[in-house]
Amino acid sequence: LSLALAGWLSASLAWHFAQPLNELISAVEKMAEGAGQARVYPPDRDEVSLLGQTFNRISDHLALRIADLEEDRQKMRTILGGMVEG
Repeated sequence: LSLALAGWLSASLAWHFAQPLNELISAVEKMAEGAGQARVYPPDRDEVSLLGQTFNRISDHLALRIADLEEDRQKMRTILGGMVEG
């Protein structure tokens, strides 16, 4: 009985940590493929959740930076387009 309980507890703990980590890995892979901003939704307030929250902050920061770069690129196109025409 105690062996079965220990096995169940081990499986439960493994699932508790593995599922959020798998979601984080999937989100990181999407970002690496250039899919844009990705988010994870950590369920608890443990170390894995803190890692997920940190990932979300990084994702948000990168999305803002990419938007700024895109805006700068559009401005440069406008300026250069005016130079070519003029």
